[in-house]
Amino acid sequence: LGLGDCDGSFSGEWENKTFQYGRYEISDLGNYWKGDVAPNEYVPNEGNGGVITFYAKPNFDIYQVVKIPAGSYTIKVQSFYREGNPNDTFTNYNMGNVKENAHVYASVLANQNPESEVIEEFSTAIRSMATSEQETLLYDASDWMKDGNNKITNAEGEKVTIYYPSCTPAIVLYFAEGRYWNSFDITLSEDSYVRLGLRKVASIAEDWLPFSNFQVIYNGKAESCSPKTNTLAISDTKVCKGTSVVLPISMNNIESITAFEFDLYLPEGITLTGCELTDRKGRDHTSSFSVQSEGKYKVVAYSASSKAFSGTEGAVVNLMLDVSEDMAVGEYMVNIKNIELTLSDATPITPADISAKLTVSDIKAGDVNGSGKVTISDVVAIVNHVIGRTPANFVAAAADVNGDGIINVFDVTKTVNIILGIDGEEAKMRDAVDTIDGMMTMEREGDGMNLTVEMPANYIAMQFDVIVPEGSSLQDVKLNGCADHALAFDRTGENRYTVIAYSLSNAAFEATEDALVTLQLSDSKSASIENAVFITTDGRCVGMDVADLSTGIQSVDSSKLTVDSDAIYNLAGQRVTMDRKALPKGVYIKNGRKFVVK
Repeated sequence: LGLGDCDGSFSGEWENKTFQYGRYEISDLGNYWKGDVAPNEYVPNEGNGGVITFYAKPNFDIYQVVKIPAGSYTIKVQSFYREGNPNDTFTNYNMGNVKENAHVYASVLANQNPESEVIEEFSTAIRSMATSEQETLLYDASDWMKDGNNKITNAEGEKVTIYYPSCTPAIVLYFAEGRYWNSFDITLSEDSYVRLGLRKVASIAEDWLPFSNFQVIYNGKAESCSPKTNTLAISDTKVCKGTSVVLPISMNNIESITAFEFDLYLPEGITLTGCELTDRKGRDHTSSFSVQSEGKYKVVAYSASSKAFSGTEGAVVNLMLDVSEDMAVGEYMVNIKNIELTLSDATPITPADISAKLTVSDIKAGDVNGSGKVTISDVVAIVNHVIGRTPANFVAAAADVNGDGIINVFDVTKTVNIILGIDGEEAKMRDAVDTIDGMMTMEREGDGMNLTVEMPANYIAMQFDVIVPEGSSLQDVKLNGCADHALAFDRTGENRYTVIAYSLSNAAFEATEDALVTLQLSDSKSASIENAVFITTDGRCVGMDVADLSTGIQSVDSSKLTVDSDAIYNLAGQRVTMDRKALPKGVYIKNGRKFVVK
């Protein structure tokens, strides 16, 4: 028994508890295994606990009942299941048809009686003897005991020779090398009697199951410490028919992990189209996937230089899924099996299989998180998508509320109207983007820029891109005097930031001649504005001209003007006309001062 990292202690009786192996003492309860089938052999292994094997045995269930204090635990055992002869085992492995005939389990019991009511059951299928772990000969004997070998197809579609143990002495070596671990986590809310064991539920001629090193690892108090182990995790997800969704897979690890692989099983109608590592990846990590059979995929990620993934928790890879339009509404299961994590010293770890529920529903405009209703959470999710922070499980088809193929601030305001219960095509908003007779002006002030908006209509939301010079950045954006509005921004390109301002009640911005928005830049260089879009109170999506008062000629030296001191110049320094009424829209200079014609 090993102790984890978290605070917590056992009673003296528990700390001294050991799981002992007895060759044929399996019928003894005491501290020994109990069961209805005796093993074939027991091979002692100093420092490794010994190996027990079951060869061509009928179905069995061997166990011990142990009183375990409340807390979080990891159950681990080294074991594999050979599905008959080796050729059958590797054939099934390559076809994605691994037989889950044996399991390691932990049953929480009502009392000390091993046959008492099972309150809660934890288990995982014991892994197949066929794996991708051993590519070199390990046990080189001169007779039939020598390691066998067979071919598997790796994630790149290549045939690879894999070695496997042919006898019990070889298993001792494989286990000593850290091969064939199986594990799962349990949490006990109170002191409990737990039946710990292995069982075989179906038999195949010549099948073989050895095991050793059955461990219960204490990870901490149940209420204060989640299990400390190396594992993957997946959460329940809601999706809409005919859409694409990102399914994040998290990795929680207490050791440095350099690579991982797993088999992904998807229900009919859902297809894996891509996998992308998150920012936890190292410099040269790469990921790929391959189709193993219908509905089954192999996902692999590794580093060519054995670099470790960063961090100890959080999403490590995002899976891109396509959901068929013909898929029936309902609940489905996504299963991840045969997980293998590789430590920095090349030791493989095999966590328990994981699964999650996938709820498929019809598309509902504005319901971007697939909850079945439109709430303020959907508004926030659309805003985050616009500024480049697309959340997991984002339903893009539901976010495009006006159906124009673009997700922007227009869809934000329409979603707000859905929440407010406004009928009639979401407050009769029109989808076309019009040009309005207004002007957005920019003017520098120190390391910042002030934006002023003048237009003949009231507006409730806006969106625009800020383009900064190479080496510069947008540090902050502030709305001035807009208590009813929220603002968000983030980098959406190499030198581009997207800014969006909106109201959760679709209230109009107050008219002002002062700066509406202040941009704080990292230096005194000038920025520019592109793609400015405003949503008016009467439902129009409009654009307008942007005038930059911070570029071009800053002033005209009036001391050098001998005639026509009232002449008007454009920002290129060219004299245009003295008739102000004849000027087209733009920014001009007169008497050393800039003015705007709208």
